[in-house]
Amino acid sequence: MYGTRDQLTPWANPDGAMFIGNHLRAGDFVGITLSWPLATPNNVVHVVTVWGDSGDADPLTNNPEFFIMTDSDREDPDATPDLQTYNYDNFYYPPEPNRGPGWYFDYTYPSAWGHPYIINAVTLSQVADNDPQGNRRVVRATGSYLATNDLTSATGLHYDVGTDTEILYYDTRIMPPVSSPPTIVEIDDPPTWLTVDWTLDFPAPPGYSVFITTDFILPAWNAVWYGNVHFTPDGLMSVQPAFNWQVDTPDLPPPLDAAACGGFVVAAFKVYADQAGTQELCQYRLEHEYAFDQDPESHTFTLTSRESATTLYIGDLHFGHSHGLLDENELWGFENWLTSPQGIVELPPQEQTVTLLDWNTLLPYPPYICVGPGAGSADLNCDGVANILDINPFILALSSPAMYQQQYPLCEITHGDMNGDGEVNILDINGFVQRLTGG
Repeated sequence: MYGTRDQLTPWANPDGAMFIGNHLRAGDFVGITLSWPLATPNNVVHVVTVWGDSGDADPLTNNPEFFIMTDSDREDPDATPDLQTYNYDNFYYPPEPNRGPGWYFDYTYPSAWGHPYIINAVTLSQVADNDPQGNRRVVRATGSYLATNDLTSATGLHYDVGTDTEILYYDTRIMPPVSSPPTIVEIDDPPTWLTVDWTLDFPAPPGYSVFITTDFILPAWNAVWYGNVHFTPDGLMSVQPAFNWQVDTPDLPPPLDAAACGGFVVAAFKVYADQAGTQELCQYRLEHEYAFDQDPESHTFTLTSRESATTLYIGDLHFGHSHGLLDENELWGFENWLTSPQGIVELPPQEQTVTLLDWNTLLPYPPYICVGPGAGSADLNCDGVANILDINPFILALSSPAMYQQQYPLCEITHGDMNGDGEVNILDINGFVQRLTGG
């Protein structure tokens, strides 16, 4: 939670709209709590869900003009039901008495609702059990594919990426980056897979490699596939291997008293054209997120060929664990492997290979406390846990609040307000140390 629980105190973050918008772009589910000035007839709190804003898909560098929200209690009969667009009145002072600077909304329907203001914004976990009696669970999955140009000069890159359920959110990108955005075609409604075309900034010579990374948030289970991966123009390049992966993690039995916060299974493997492993076709890395109520020590990895005639060979298979989501550089630099099956596995067309992970006593549990992102949480880097990785961000918050907000734009500096006095200063040091040490 970011802001206050006090109904009478607006959230006075001058970059609040940008903050919420960038959380949406990161795939977070965002809800906001509204309250009203005392003079209005409906002095109650009201919770709505934010779905979008007036910006494009790029990260925001300033506040958007308006948000699109689900607010069924305030349906305009002349507008699309449930979805309304509300403009921000940044630091607006309406004619009636108000509670000071904050983010006020100009409600046009019904007009009697006046100018409510945000008191807090809440980001919800991307991992949720939306079918307790079944096997459907909202999950986040990341697949990163290293594709190499093996023939003549290339001017672009094409790939298909998808899953076997509807996609709630996606973000696909390449490294090194290019100056032009990709052309993306969503297949099905809602989409279940994408066709993606990039134009390279220069003709890529043979041997040139590109990291393709795609994040999905999925409503049922974790599965990602790549297919038709090739450099363009079409007809000149060989097509890279096509395959699908899935990681399954069982639920923990009640009572849920384990000191677990959820985390990520990290995996790496290479695909070869031969059993000896001398003809490398591609490299791949992935992240599978599991929830706090799932078993961190037990996972099942399934890799399925999507090839129609070609046999693939899988080698250099490694599995590890991370408490926080890794970016591309961290993902490809990850080396803390817990399980490394030996040898090369033959993967015939349309068949699969299954690896069972038993990490009993193997997980590197560091001293940390499961916390939500809120005031006094000590989670200064917003990775969902309070541990030694928060020390440097805490020092930065103490020494230069402006630099802290610049370096951690999705975090609230109040995470370091350990004594609850509304400020982050030297008086919070003892509380911060106690939180990290469990005192």
